[in-house]
Amino acid sequence: MDSKKLKERLHSAARQWLDALPTILFSLFIFFSILYIWGMDFLIFPSFITLVFRNRHTQDFRPKELGHTYLIMLFLCAAAFLATRTLLLCALLNLAVPFLLVCLLTDKFNPKAYFVGGMEFVFLQFVPVTEEVLPIQFLILTYCFAALTAALFLYSRLIRRRRHFGTARKGMHAIASILERMALDKEYLTENEKFPDMIAHMSRVIYSSRNYAYLADGYGKINYYFMLLFQRFHYFIKLHASQDTPLPTEDAAYFQNLSRVFADAEHQMNQSDNHALRWKIRTFSESSHLSSADEDYTMGNILGLFLRALQEMDEIHIGRMAKEWHIPKSSRLLSKDNQKKLLSLDIFQIRFALRLSIVLCVSFLFCRATNLEHAYWYPMTAFLMLMPYAEESLMKVNNRILGTIAGLFVIFWLTMIFSTQTGHIGIIVVMTFFMYYAPITSWTMPMYATCYALSLTTLSLDLHVAMGLRVLYALMAAGTTLLANRFLLPNTTSGEFRKNVRELFDIDLQMLQEIYKKFDSNMDSNVIRDLFVRSALISDEIQAYMDQNMNREDQAYYSQLLPVNRRFMAQMDLIISFMDSNHMILNADDNLILKEVFKNMRDAVRQLRMNYTRNELAASFTAGSEFRSFGRLDDRLYFNALVAQCMKSVIQLTNLGAKLPNM
Repeated sequence: MDSKKLKERLHSAARQWLDALPTILFSLFIFFSILYIWGMDFLIFPSFITLVFRNRHTQDFRPKELGHTYLIMLFLCAAAFLATRTLLLCALLNLAVPFLLVCLLTDKFNPKAYFVGGMEFVFLQFVPVTEEVLPIQFLILTYCFAALTAALFLYSRLIRRRRHFGTARKGMHAIASILERMALDKEYLTENEKFPDMIAHMSRVIYSSRNYAYLADGYGKINYYFMLLFQRFHYFIKLHASQDTPLPTEDAAYFQNLSRVFADAEHQMNQSDNHALRWKIRTFSESSHLSSADEDYTMGNILGLFLRALQEMDEIHIGRMAKEWHIPKSSRLLSKDNQKKLLSLDIFQIRFALRLSIVLCVSFLFCRATNLEHAYWYPMTAFLMLMPYAEESLMKVNNRILGTIAGLFVIFWLTMIFSTQTGHIGIIVVMTFFMYYAPITSWTMPMYATCYALSLTTLSLDLHVAMGLRVLYALMAAGTTLLANRFLLPNTTSGEFRKNVRELFDIDLQMLQEIYKKFDSNMDSNVIRDLFVRSALISDEIQAYMDQNMNREDQAYYSQLLPVNRRFMAQMDLIISFMDSNHMILNADDNLILKEVFKNMRDAVRQLRMNYTRNELAASFTAGSEFRSFGRLDDRLYFNALVAQCMKSVIQLTNLGAKLPNM
C-alpha cells in the first residue's frame, strides 16, 4: 500500500472516530450515571436512549418533536411493563405494539423508523419489575430524557450546523457548466445526466423531513423547489438537444450570460438575505430572451421557480413544518384508497409488521412459559436479526452468528485477564467505543455487542454457562428468523421491484387524473407534490435494483423505461405549471378533443400497467402521429406542444411495453 492510500485510510478512520465520539461520550455518561445512582438492575436503558441521541444529534434541535418522541417512549415503557404481567397480556401486547410501531412509523422509503421504539419495548421486557419498581423506571426514563435534551441542546450550540444546501449548489454548478458548454458548442449531455441522481437524493431529503401530518419542513420545502427546478432544466436540455439545429448567436450569448448568473448563485446563495441575487435573476429574466418562444417560456419558468426557492429561503424557518403542505389522504395507510391493499396484505409495512409481531409474540411466550436462564436473549436476538427485507435479515443472521462466536472468543480471554468488577467495567467502556465506531452492517458490530453484554452478565453468572446460553439463543433466533422470512409474508427485493414498477405507472395515472381534475379546479397541489417525490424515490429504487441484481438484457430494457418515465413526469409538471401561471381552468365540456386526449393517455397507461401485472399487452393509443391544436386552445400553442410531447412519451412507454422482458 503506497503512502497516499495509507494517508487516506488514516484520515477516513479519524473522521469516523470523530463522528462517533459524541455518541460514545453520551452513552458512557448515561451508563455510569445510571449505574452509580440506581445500580446495575437498570443498565438496559442506555442501549436505546443512546440510539435516540445517535439518530438526532446530526439534526436540528426541535423540542416539540423530542416531546412527541418522549411521549411515545413513556407509552412503550408502560406497555412493556404490562406485557410482563400475564401470558395473555404478553401475547396481546407483543402482537399489537410492534404492529402499531411499524405501521405508524415505517414504510419502504424509511424502513427502520420503528427500530428505536421497538428496541425499547423489547429490552424493557427482559427483567420483569413489580408495581413498586415501575415508578423508578419512569423516573430513570425521565432522567434520560432530561440528559438527552441537554446533550442535544449543547451539541447544537457547540457544533452550529448551517444548512448548506449542498446538492442545490452542486446542481447550480452543473447548470452553469452545461449552459457554458452550450454557448461554446461543446458536448453537454453527459453533464446533464447527473441530474437524476441529484433529484433522487433531494427527494429522500424531502421525504425524510415529513412527519405524521405534513409533507415537509422548511428545509424539505426548499429542496422540493430545487428538485423541480433541476427536473425542468434536465427536461429543457433534453428537448433542446433533440432540436438538432444550429444555435443562433443571440442564444449563445443568452446561455453564456445565464451561466454566469447560476455560477454566482452557487456561491452567493445564503439563508438570511438573497435579495441581491433575486434582483440579478429577475433583471436577467426580464431583459434577456431566447429566439424560440417555447424555449424562452420554459427557461422563464425555471428562473421563476428559482426565484420562488430563494424567496422561501429568506422567509421561512427551515426547521418548521410547512403546515400548508398536508399529507394527502391517498398517502395515509388507513385511507379508503388503501383498503383493498390492506385486505390483500400487499403493503410493505403491513407485511413486515405482522412478521415482526408474530416473531416477538412467539419468542416472548417461550421466555415466559419456560423461565429459562437469560431466555430474553432469544427475543432480543430475533428482534435484531429480523429486518424489513428478507435479504437483509439473512445478512443480519450471518453477521450475528459470526459476531457472536467471535465475541465469545474475545470475551473469554478478556475476562480471564481482567476478572475483577473494575476490569469488567473497563471492558464495557472499550466495547462502547468500538460498538459505535463499527459499521452497523458489519459482523464486528455484534462481536463488540456480545462482549459488552457478557461483560455485564458474567458479573452475576458463570462465564461458561453464559457463553453456552448465548450461542443457544442466537441459534434459536436465527432459526425463527429464517422461518419467518420464508413463510411469514416476506418482503424480498425482487418482489418490491415488481411492485415499484407497477407503482411507477400508478403514479403516472394519478398524475393524469389530477391534471384532469384541473378542468374543474379540483386539483390538490399536495397530492401533486407527494406524487413527484414518490416517483423520484421509486425510480431511484428501481435503478438501484437494476444495478445490483439484474442481467444485461433486463437492464437494457429498464434503462430505456426510466428516462422516458422521468420525461413524462417533467412534462406533466410543466403542464400543471403552465395552467397555474396562466390561471387556466380548462372546461372539458368545451374542449372535447382535449378531454379525449387525456382520457386516451390514462387508458394507455392503465393498460400498460396491467401488462406488468399479467404479462399481457392490451394497450392501444390512437392519437396518431400528427398532432394538431386542440379546438378552442388555438391561442395556447405552447400548452398544445406540451400535451403533444406528453402524448409522445405515452406512445414510447406503450412501445416499450411490447418489449417487456419476462419478470
